Amino acid sequence: MTAWEPVKRTGKPDPRNVDERTGTTRIVLHFPISASPPREWREFFESRHRGQEYPPLSIQEAEIIVLPLDSEEDFITWTENVDRDIQMANEYYVTVLTEEQQQRNVAQEAEEERLRKLEQARTWTEELEPPS
Repeated sequence: MTAWEPVKRTGKPDPRNVDERTGTTRIVLHFPISASPPREWREFFESRHRGQEYPPLSIQEAEIIVLPLDSEEDFITWTENVDRDIQMANEYYVTVLTEEQQQRNVAQEAEEERLRKLEQARTWTEELEPPS
């Protein structure tokens, strides 16, 4: 398994389209990121925006897509929020990796203990005399 690298925003937001389905003009704004994030990272990041009044963001491959209102203030706010939430998702995912490693360590220790007991039992049986 390769080491996980924290996700980073790799460039400026890129406005690509206009969405008017919500009755307000929203820009489809793409934030390039360094990699397509793992499932747990993505779920945490997206959960930060559930239940909000604005349209949900989405992550597609190595991009975060948001729909801010058509204003400079909204663009700045979204950029700050995306940067903050990338950092929070990175921190969260480190805890996920740590917990997974701890689970692997516990499982490995349990397997080593099982093998040690089996080897001990074999040693004991070697010392027994065969039936006559």
